[in-house]
Amino acid sequence: MNANFLNNDQENKVRREYLRALDLKSLSLCHLRLFQLPNYIFNAETMASVTKLDLSNNCLKSIPSELSVFSSLKELWLHKNPILQFPMSILSLKKLQVLDIRDTKIDYIPAEIATLPKLFELDWRNTPLSAALKASYNIRENNMVTLKDLFSQIHTRKQLQEQLQDSLAEFYAIEADKADFNEWIDGLVHKISDLFPILDEFKMFVRRATALLPEKRVEITDRSLEKTKQKFYAMQRDTERKRMSADVDIVLRNIYFDRVERIMVEHMIGSIYEHVLELEDIEFLVKYATQLFPPTPEEVNGELIWSNILKLQSELTQKRQAGVEALAGALSQLYPEQKPEQVGRPSFHYIYLLSFDFQYHSIPQFSLFVLYSTFYIMFLYILYSISFSIHYPLSPLSRSTTPLSLSQPYSKPTDSPPSASSIVSSKSPPR
Repeated sequence: MNANFLNNDQENKVRREYLRALDLKSLSLCHLRLFQLPNYIFNAETMASVTKLDLSNNCLKSIPSELSVFSSLKELWLHKNPILQFPMSILSLKKLQVLDIRDTKIDYIPAEIATLPKLFELDWRNTPLSAALKASYNIRENNMVTLKDLFSQIHTRKQLQEQLQDSLAEFYAIEADKADFNEWIDGLVHKISDLFPILDEFKMFVRRATALLPEKRVEITDRSLEKTKQKFYAMQRDTERKRMSADVDIVLRNIYFDRVERIMVEHMIGSIYEHVLELEDIEFLVKYATQLFPPTPEEVNGELIWSNILKLQSELTQKRQAGVEALAGALSQLYPEQKPEQVGRPSFHYIYLLSFDFQYHSIPQFSLFVLYSTFYIMFLYILYSISFSIHYPLSPLSRSTTPLSLSQPYSKPTDSPPSASSIVSSKSPPR
């Protein structure tokens, strides 16, 4: 916009603020009813040092791309403007820390916003964007941490898709003369991306895509892509097994010290891997090695180790089950007024799930947790009983007959003793 589009009052205020910005490093053009911004404020030489730009409370519907000249900008205030689209020039402001777009008409922000390394505050209240983020990703207003984490993943996936697209375009270059080649490549990239919702897996697949996918376009089908996915997982597990063999090697050397040679260790690992196939079982083997391996290296063979694994897993499962039942029983004692099905089933289910938090540590730790929890629950029960007896004391006569039930209403005893018939017929403490 040329400065001639400003009225005299606007022109004077803008120029005054522009000159002040040279010293203050802050340019404030708020509350000026501006529909456009004058071109002269986008001077790279003078505005490169400005750290704060306030354009709030105007009538701006868009922000010029020249905004990028504010290369040192840390704070940008755009609130209360009828801005329709997110200014893409903001993505070039790598030092930006605070961005305020509340009370605008912006309904979309690009995932690349996550690439701004220093941005820690983004205010998008009272914008169509707020409802869009809530509906699409269940992100609350101004939850910057969740937004940045999500958009970082989206941006990374986009980059991987572009990388995969270039790789596949080169891999299937023999098909490039066909009219729909680019559309086919694009569709194939998105199909593969959908096959791997976990970002780390998709990243690993992109590196190995040309080694896993069929060499000819005609061989690319939904079924062949599913087979490629299974092939990738098999390759991934094989790589992990090889990595974990080094852990098994270390374990064997720690157990048998200098009593085992390198060749013998390799033979042991080969025998073990013939019987212990799953990665979870290999992790279990490394963790409980001292309980699984025999006293001498000559006794080690895969069949024996696998048998010991199954036996120990069964024992630990029984211990966990016993601990769960003990803790569930203690909870039932703490809440005797509740029906067994109201306490037992929900608490048993919760405690059973809780027990698996200890599986990567040790069953003894879970057993200790159960022991301490049981004592704590019993302690609470005793305090509860004492507190109840203090607040609701029973007369000697009532204590000698029927104990007070927690489900019955309590009635304060009178000074006169009750009759014998009332004691026999009454279900509640005598009045």
